[in-house]
Amino acid sequence: MGTARTEHELQRAAEIASVVGGVRRVVSFMQVRQPPTPYYAAAPSPPTPDYRAVQPDADGQMLAGSSQ
Repeated sequence: MGTARTEHELQRAAEIASVVGGVRRVVSFMQVRQPPTPYYAAAPSPPTPDYRAVQPDADGQMLAGSSQ
């Protein structure tokens, strides 16, 4: 079990395991991992919603910055 950086590395690990003395069969649970996405290429996160309570002012108008 494990991860490999490339397909070649995955094949090489299976080959090494197959030539170990006493090994009859190699079953690989390895996967080729994807390189991490750089922080500057990641999708931007959505803006944080405003969860403040919306209350009207003395004239019954909604306060600035609140949705109606």
